[in-house]
Amino acid sequence: VSAMNEDENPANNTAAQSFEVSSLHYGRDNGTMTGLFPGDGADDFIALNPYDIFEDVTVYAIDVAIAEGSENGTPVVAHLFDGFDETYLVEQYGGLIGSTSELDLAAAYSNDGSEDDVVWYTLVLEDPYTAPGGSVLAAGFEHYGGSSVQIWESQYAYDNTSFVYGPFGSGSAYDWYYTNETPMVRLNLDPNATNTVAVQEVTTEHFQLYPLAPNPAAESTRLQYRLDQAADVALEVYDMTGKLVQQMNRGTQAPGYHSITLDVTAMNAGVYTTTLVVNGARATERLLVD
Repeated sequence: VSAMNEDENPANNTAAQSFEVSSLHYGRDNGTMTGLFPGDGADDFIALNPYDIFEDVTVYAIDVAIAEGSENGTPVVAHLFDGFDETYLVEQYGGLIGSTSELDLAAAYSNDGSEDDVVWYTLVLEDPYTAPGGSVLAAGFEHYGGSSVQIWESQYAYDNTSFVYGPFGSGSAYDWYYTNETPMVRLNLDPNATNTVAVQEVTTEHFQLYPLAPNPAAESTRLQYRLDQAADVALEVYDMTGKLVQQMNRGTQAPGYHSITLDVTAMNAGVYTTTLVVNGARATERLLVD
């Protein structure tokens, strides 16, 4: 740094900022919750932070700060993207490397904004990913819409350094947009990371729901489940606006393995949630209709 004139007040030539170093987490936020995203929690969205990778690193999970008031049992998922892929920030899932399993949100693991220590919601990648130094990874958290889910934002983000996908453009146009508030979405580098407990793991101790197959589906899909005791069973199917589009009441069923075949030919292409209700307890799977 050079100057043409003598500095009349050299005492003000310093600046200070504190930060915390962790070997197991990589975050863009400063740990302070300052705002909520999105403004309408029913919007479907992806909140994303890119990260420069300076040395080889393995990512095991993605952490997010969920806001209090988010609806219990809402399906959520996280993704890892390649920031150098030519489709990154061009397509909704451009540069996708991998994703976590879909979890039903356990809203007890949320933050009202007053906590000194953030309660991080952890979603474990289906396969850990090792990135070489010099690459760029982006951590994204996705909510499909309908039910209300919000996450916390943190410190100011410079233009084109943090991003959101959703209906946030003119006329509610869907696209990637940069945001000047840092979404509290982090890379988790802990090899012992585990999923934050999902709703069905808490409430479905007497039944087990298995993944839909096929999924995506064009004509029909089959939902399988196991009952540990006799129970009243129903199936509910919701579209992305939260509208109930199908409901099937199976009555009281005996213990054992059961299945439901769901006809999707009358359903528009898109994302739906299928919720199995067993004696009032609920477990949800996401369904893609082609």
